[in-house]
Amino acid sequence: MKRYLVLASVFLLLGTSQALAQVTYNVTTVPTFVINTGRAEVLGGIRITASNTGPTVASTIQYLYPGISCDNNASDGITLTVDAGSVFIPGTNVNIQSVTNTTAGCVVAVTVATGLTTVVGTSYLEIDGVRGRVDFLGGISIVGTNINGSLSATPSNSSLFTVPNTGVVGITAVGLVVLSTTPGVVLQCVGTGSNPVLVLQEGFNGAFVQHVISPNATAIPLNSRPVYGGLNNTRIHINVQSLPAGMTLTWPADVQSNLAAAFVAGTSGSRLEYDSVSTATDIVYDYVCGDQAVCDINTETFYFNTTTASTNANPWADAHIGLSDGTTVYGTATITVNLYPPLVSGDATSITTVPNTPSSAVAKPRFNDPPRGPYSFATNAPCRTDLLFPWVAFLSGSYDTGIAIANTSTDPFGAVGAGGTQVGTCQLNAYNEADVSAPVASTLIQYTTPSVPSGGTWANSLSGIPTLSSGTFLGYVIAVCNFQYGHGVAQITQALPSGDTIFGYVALIIPDPNIIGARNACYPGIGSALDGATGFPFGSSTVCVQQAGEGLSQ
Repeated sequence: MKRYLVLASVFLLLGTSQALAQVTYNVTTVPTFVINTGRAEVLGGIRITASNTGPTVASTIQYLYPGISCDNNASDGITLTVDAGSVFIPGTNVNIQSVTNTTAGCVVAVTVATGLTTVVGTSYLEIDGVRGRVDFLGGISIVGTNINGSLSATPSNSSLFTVPNTGVVGITAVGLVVLSTTPGVVLQCVGTGSNPVLVLQEGFNGAFVQHVISPNATAIPLNSRPVYGGLNNTRIHINVQSLPAGMTLTWPADVQSNLAAAFVAGTSGSRLEYDSVSTATDIVYDYVCGDQAVCDINTETFYFNTTTASTNANPWADAHIGLSDGTTVYGTATITVNLYPPLVSGDATSITTVPNTPSSAVAKPRFNDPPRGPYSFATNAPCRTDLLFPWVAFLSGSYDTGIAIANTSTDPFGAVGAGGTQVGTCQLNAYNEADVSAPVASTLIQYTTPSVPSGGTWANSLSGIPTLSSGTFLGYVIAVCNFQYGHGVAQITQALPSGDTIFGYVALIIPDPNIIGARNACYPGIGSALDGATGFPFGSSTVCVQQAGEGLSQ
């Protein structure tokens, strides 16, 4: 009996010795900013460092990224790093066994052999290069969301971790900000005008990265970041909508950043390069950097500056609007801007979708990035003045209305004035009510005036215009004049012989619907106020115009 008790005691002591042999690890993490709309975003590393000598027990250590799925695996960028001269030897006694996307999140499992004697404070295992589907955090994750990593072991008593066994590996942030859009307007009568300017900025330092040689053969930057399976560079996508026929937008080949040193491959600066995949209305720019370490400590801004627009015959080196001569198609082009490349066919649709393999055609990085905008960007506008005469009357033998319209494009302010000396006709669009005591739908009557030279005035009365004096006319008139700086007056008089003036007024100037997009009492302002933190509009910018204030457009 005593012999059995002794043997039992020996076995108990051996079990105790085995239980006390496991290594206790301290957990540290290196958080990074990640783009909240990104897929395949690189998360920060998780390191476990031995706090005792062990020896190790055969185990599997799980690195868990709660709520995040991995877009890559051990053959596609995820790396296991150990300290120099460590007892840990990747591929021999420690190894990444598997990368699995579970309902809890991505799990990177590392196997550790038994019997390894660790060095306190020196021996460590670190997982880096996990590319996570950040946009899966509640759809598109809220800016400022922490992404955590945590540790566990199998068997549960094979390895221990100090408290806490979790740490932050990523913080979500907006990757692209549209700082401003300044719309351009080109006036057909003079062939020139203001030009659009687009200003873009990365959402945080290091948001933009160049991993590979650009499509324009720009080399990988000095101090490039670890690729971790990356197959692409950060790119910008600009889409043009509602471009009027006869109007072109020409984009610059390169857009320099605001870094003090201009871009030089492998040396300094950064820029956006026009990509060969672009079309006339769908433009892609590749981000390239001379020295990634320098680029990553700056928040880079890119100005798409413009030059004076004219016709398609004139080449410019920078973004501009070019117009075909004689076009009569007017309107406003809008643009949207977002990160590129977008999600592709067959992309991950579930957090449990398996990580990518090296044979995958899915480019990394890529984005589920909503477009910013649309922003009004370029207006092809006629040289025109729209005048409202709100009350005109003609009753044969009773009342008549005189109308005068002056073309004031000749002025004392310069040889060409504000818009150049102009000439054109005015179309009177008269809306006849006839019986104001019992209003019914009005009848449109049109009349085109003779051409009014710059500095000239056209004047007539309704009684002198056959189409308006064929019967009773009671209503209003909108005169569309094919020149700028038109102004008008009206006077309602009694019929002869008295010819007394009843009253007169100045015509109201209607803001051109081609420029503002419509004729509204309140209309959206050109451009939008932006939230600098997110790059999205605070809300629609609106300008309200009282009736008498319609003349403010002039």
